[in-house]
Amino acid sequence: MKPGIGSTRCLLAAVALLCLRATLSADVLITEIHYNPPEGKDLQFVEVHNSGAAAVDLSGWGFTDGIDFTFPQGLSIAAGEYLALAKSPGALTAAYPGLSQTAILGPFEGGLANEGERITLSDATGAARQTADYDDDPPWDLLADGFGASLERICLTASPLVAANWRASVIPAEAGRSGGTPGAPNGTSVCPPAPPAR
Repeated sequence: MKPGIGSTRCLLAAVALLCLRATLSADVLITEIHYNPPEGKDLQFVEVHNSGAAAVDLSGWGFTDGIDFTFPQGLSIAAGEYLALAKSPGALTAAYPGLSQTAILGPFEGGLANEGERITLSDATGAARQTADYDDDPPWDLLADGFGASLERICLTASPLVAANWRASVIPAEAGRSGGTPGAPNGTSVCPPAPPAR
């Protein structure tokens, strides 16, 4: 072996490992937030999605900022799967009768602040795997603040910390009802996200 080849291979292996870790850390994403439903806090939910190609064991994972919830032991999220974490699973089931029971988790403790906050999804070691911000002031979409819409992430590969990557879901025709797509793909997908209209 020529001098330096071993070091180069080690360096390439280290870089590959870092890339793999970065990919794995981004597989489970926060993709939808319903923080101020017109029917009340019982219909609050946060959606997570596995954007990777393999199932992820969520045992011991949990939300550590904003709301408090620990995923049960033995729970996995399949590749491409969506899960809706509800303040009240019963209320969410009643409001979205087409939503599969296997896609609903909860209840979570606490509540999503109507004025906005940061929520963090951490793994079983306590390391933050996904952090998302939301707010009820411009440039954040005001239709999610009590008008029935949820906030839907529009680009899975863009940061969940910026307003440009979130849009209000479609508002139901019936006034006072919640919209959104818990447990299912979001209504809009645009990458990269365009800045919100001024």
